[in-house]
Amino acid sequence: MLPIFIFFLIPAFLWLRLGEPHRLLSVVFYFSVLISVLIHFRGARYWAPYEWNGNPSEVSIERAWDWRDPQFLRGFYPGK
Repeated sequence: MLPIFIFFLIPAFLWLRLGEPHRLLSVVFYFSVLISVLIHFRGARYWAPYEWNGNPSEVSIERAWDWRDPQFLRGFYPGK
């Protein structure tokens, strides 16, 4: 499905060229794309984000919204 969704982003990339008058919007858009790629790369490449789901005693709805231990940053902090 992802290639199909990326196909629909082509008009956005063409409209948001960096030389256009929408420079701030372009920078924000490309920055969010970069952050998204880095978060997905970390989740696909490293084992620590998978271990975030590993302990059944820690699984709860509150944990999913807790910014003290987000899944994509698991493994950066010692002891987590």
